[in-house]
Amino acid sequence: MKCIIFDLDGTLLYTLEDINDAINFALSSFNIRKNSLDETKTYVGNGAKDLVLRSIYHRYDTRLFLKNAFFDEVFKKYQERYSEIRMNKTRPYDGIVELLNDLAKKGYLLAVLSNKPDKDCKEIINKYFPNIFNLVVGQREGVPLKPNPYVLEEIMNKLDITKEDIIYVGDSLVDIEFSKNANIKCVSVSYGYCLKDILKLKNDLICDNVKELGDVLNDN
Repeated sequence: MKCIIFDLDGTLLYTLEDINDAINFALSSFNIRKNSLDETKTYVGNGAKDLVLRSIYHRYDTRLFLKNAFFDEVFKKYQERYSEIRMNKTRPYDGIVELLNDLAKKGYLLAVLSNKPDKDCKEIINKYFPNIFNLVVGQREGVPLKPNPYVLEEIMNKLDITKEDIIYVGDSLVDIEFSKNANIKCVSVSYGYCLKDILKLKNDLICDNVKELGDVLNDN
């Protein structure tokens, strides 16, 4: 293993409160019931569009609904607000900066793959983890999101690596499904936005804190 690819929200950074504040600003602008923090926590992971759709209808399964002009207005309002406040309450998880610096010094290639919009990913990474990552890839128009493994080929080409070189680290079932679809090893973290009992249904390799994560990554 010579490359570690990380999810962003709930894995490297605690971003939930800024996301919740932004979606609630958008919802209240259209007189829609706001999310609780726990509701937003269950709605994240599949990209900003699914977050907005789930929040409008307060339902997890977005297949029940069609995107429409009303959705587009709420989504636009969410994007604008999140862009303004995305670093207000966001913070790295304790120990994660030290872990990343240690891994980089040991020669690991480090990358980020997230369903968060690409522009947000790059600016947030540059703010909290400058000059650490070799590659940062977020959601781009026309490119399938995780759990679709499509973008992994691009990452491998840019970093000149194979699947055998990679470990993926994430906090959600989406991350586990992505890793299985891509046929790469996955480490799950339970300190993020998904309960450990849920993660355990799909993955045996789970770390409860950043120290445990470091131990696992350094052993592989």
